Amino acid sequence: MNTRHWLAVGWLGVAMCTSASAATYYVAQEDPRAADTNAGTADQPWLTIRRGLQNLNPGDTVYLKKGVYREFVPLSPTGRDGLPPVPSGTSYQQMTTLAAFPGDEVIIKGSDVITGWTHYTNQIWYTTNAPRPRILPILFCDDQRLNIIGDWGGEMSRMITNMAGSLEVWRGRKGEQLGDLEPNAYFYDKDSNRLYIWLADGSDPNRHRIEMTMRYGVSIEGRYMRVSGLKVLHASTGVGGGYNILENCESSDGSWGGCGVYGEFNTIIGCKFNRNGDSGMGGSGRGHRIINCETSSNNYLRISAGWHSGGCKFIPFCSDIVMSGHIAAYNIESPVIWFDWGNFNVTVENCITHHNGGGIMY
Repeated sequence: MNTRHWLAVGWLGVAMCTSASAATYYVAQEDPRAADTNAGTADQPWLTIRRGLQNLNPGDTVYLKKGVYREFVPLSPTGRDGLPPVPSGTSYQQMTTLAAFPGDEVIIKGSDVITGWTHYTNQIWYTTNAPRPRILPILFCDDQRLNIIGDWGGEMSRMITNMAGSLEVWRGRKGEQLGDLEPNAYFYDKDSNRLYIWLADGSDPNRHRIEMTMRYGVSIEGRYMRVSGLKVLHASTGVGGGYNILENCESSDGSWGGCGVYGEFNTIIGCKFNRNGDSGMGGSGRGHRIINCETSSNNYLRISAGWHSGGCKFIPFCSDIVMSGHIAAYNIESPVIWFDWGNFNVTVENCITHHNGGGIMY
């Protein structure tokens, strides 16, 4: 094991050793005893993650028990999205931690369920219950992504233009009107406020779980914060601040990016960022360690690589970064590991890339 590997693994080992005075709390959505008025103990768990992030002290740990949580989870020392501040840790020995309870599958979804489907014609159904999207509106049927026809009454065009400065980067745009609808796809008509859907097997969408991307997933904004074992779907994850750890997590099937890494000396280890609309990972900063992660099957929107897309794209001014043991496969029409503009002292080692639309760029 070289020095860089040892450093990254050493950080994690130290992070596990929390102060004896730190408290441990529990959130258990599926426990019938759960309530946000409880004390947050194992016998009296909280119901929501947002309640679990309140009234913490540096070094405290919040365990999430199994369940699907449809919440935006900001770990922000200044407070965000109506939540009071979540305190940073003080060292690797006293990290503020949000973790899946050992052995439990904890899923955080950035989507909401869309219901109330009415038969339209042939195998096409519609609903008027779709809310106005706050992020790019991607639909899923039983966790399988559907293809968008048109641009959701101009919302897709507006959002992509705001991000990229030009709609020309969206090379995957398909169809313009209801008549272009096809199996495994959806179309939104702004004039009638109808969302139309045609499932791959032509079945009734009321018999399936139809979900639409609505919010971001997890955001780490402080210092010495640790997030472990969470599966974020239909949303993105952000790691900013400094000296934070994201371990054994997943952030996949997002409408745009999987994970953004900023700030300094953050560690991302054993994580997967797959099947996202634009890129698996992105960001900038210094001193990050990205160890044994994966970014595969990204850029399903076919955003032009001439602007920004791919397995990973970090820009600008990245320094003293190590990416090791990375896997990147089946990324569409895009490079897989890309450090762009003003970078220095970046190491990419022991990685595997195959079946991509491009290679490694520096």
